[in-house]
Amino acid sequence: MLDAERFLREVPPFRGLPPSILTELVEKLKVKVYPKNEIIYRGNEPAEHLFLVRKGYVVLEKEGNIIDQLQEGETFGYLPLITGQRLDHSARAVEDTVVFLFKKEDFLDLFQKYPVVQTFYTQKLAQKLAEALEQKKDQWGAFSSVPLAKLTIKPPIIIDGQDSVEKVIKELVEKNVTACLVKLEKGYGIITERDLLKKILYQGLDKKETKAKDIASHPLVCLEKEAPLSKAMLIMAQHRIRKIVVVDEGLPIGILEDTDIISLGSKNLITITKEIERTNSLEDLKKLYYHSFYSAIDFAIKEKDPELIGRYLAEIRDGIIKRGIDLTLEQIKYPEKPKIMVIGAHGRREASFRTTLKIFLIKNHPKDDLFEIGLLLAKNLKFLGIEIEEQYLTQPYWLKTLEEWKETYFRWIVYPDLKDIGKKANFFDLRLLNLSTEEENLFHQQILQKIQKSDRILPYLALDAVKLRPPLGFFKEFLVEKTGPFKGKINLFKSGVLPLVCVVRVLSLEQGIKNVNTFKRISQLEATGSIKSETAKDLKEAYRFLTTLRFKTQVENFKKHQEIHDYLDPAALEKGDLNLLKEVFKFIENLQKMLFEKYRLSYLS
Repeated sequence: MLDAERFLREVPPFRGLPPSILTELVEKLKVKVYPKNEIIYRGNEPAEHLFLVRKGYVVLEKEGNIIDQLQEGETFGYLPLITGQRLDHSARAVEDTVVFLFKKEDFLDLFQKYPVVQTFYTQKLAQKLAEALEQKKDQWGAFSSVPLAKLTIKPPIIIDGQDSVEKVIKELVEKNVTACLVKLEKGYGIITERDLLKKILYQGLDKKETKAKDIASHPLVCLEKEAPLSKAMLIMAQHRIRKIVVVDEGLPIGILEDTDIISLGSKNLITITKEIERTNSLEDLKKLYYHSFYSAIDFAIKEKDPELIGRYLAEIRDGIIKRGIDLTLEQIKYPEKPKIMVIGAHGRREASFRTTLKIFLIKNHPKDDLFEIGLLLAKNLKFLGIEIEEQYLTQPYWLKTLEEWKETYFRWIVYPDLKDIGKKANFFDLRLLNLSTEEENLFHQQILQKIQKSDRILPYLALDAVKLRPPLGFFKEFLVEKTGPFKGKINLFKSGVLPLVCVVRVLSLEQGIKNVNTFKRISQLEATGSIKSETAKDLKEAYRFLTTLRFKTQVENFKKHQEIHDYLDPAALEKGDLNLLKEVFKFIENLQKMLFEKYRLSYLS
């Protein structure tokens, strides 16, 4: 065990222990080898050991998410030993790994007797607490920079100063608000529910005889509409007030309340969806979409599950699209709501923070004229801040009935074209909105049946899937951008996410799998026996790792007030993530080689 003793002398906190104690410790420790992907321990087990990575790479996982990564010289499993709780996560060897195990009683003895051990792990715990607090701060930080103009603030009720307090009460009750502005000889005052209680009810004043100007508070505490929410929060705290008047060049445009701020910080998918359905104007819908973007950033910071984040974004965009179409139809006075098709990432419910929407209007009848609606809808969606492929709404070719779409798909399947197969591939990741479940299922089923009968479309789609190669050189070094604004970086979407999505798509269409979500496709491929359980697990982990990195990159762009993009600097990654990224890229390369051989693509290429 001389190697073990030499190793402990070099890693904290053991290197701070007396030599004699180190020798005793080495005699008690166990050495265990864990093959690649073997579970070291599972969640909810009793904590019995402190673990030290001697060689290899370990990840800690909770509810399917990676919460920590350990390399040579790092310890794990110490928190439940110190707190006396059960393990709340699992540990897994990512590669063949050698681990030193120290018994619980031996570790706690060291922790109690030696300050160097106690200080080391106390600092570790403090660091984790600080990171948790910082994350909590970041969640509010996402909202605090929002300009007041972007908030959904209702226009203020303005009462003349000569009006009676009785009229003020009537207006507050009928309009369901808690405050109104009062027009004075010079400027404005404000009357709140609290003013009515203190100045009318408590003092016993006559509400009919008392005028609004007599109980209005002034001067107003105001902020220009371009001021950030953080400034409003600061002023409200300093003045101990619950409302602040938002002005545009001195004229009041709304009243911001503390409840509005609380609501903004607590927005979730349910509240946002309900607000979307109640929105009556494109202006309010735009503000709500802006809020929902911040809510999704907050959700991404808290949740860290890329599958859930993608679905969260897709649900929000679905709601905005549907309401945007309703408001567009109201503008044109069009009688019947058209069906909708979305394709690509949004079709898969795997949208990111910079997904370009590919949306199509579907005619209910062959003679329907949707051209004017498409033009206006494209304009309105862009107004709302949604990036779209404008041609799909504004060019007559793409305005079809469901039956015409079916014939279009059939033509593409029977007569595929290598020149545009990449664009057509996106159409096989589709969702239909405003249709019954039966109609949608039938459409999907007919498309899949046509694919089963074709001997050309799958090889063509497979050829497209192997074109985008992971950015690894001959010696497995990263191939980065050589010039331009993203010099030294790699595009995570084009280099990793998209190739994996394309491979899974081909395998799923071959098996007639109707679901288009990549995670669900992988699960169904495993359930049908098309791929082995180990392969399915590797596919999900690779896709989850890539999309997690992608969301993390986009959130960091947002925090730094940069344009959101998919470019990652490999040099900024920690060693564990760097090695894992290379492993994922090699895994995708192997998948592409498998696809190349399976469909004999050498004949096509």
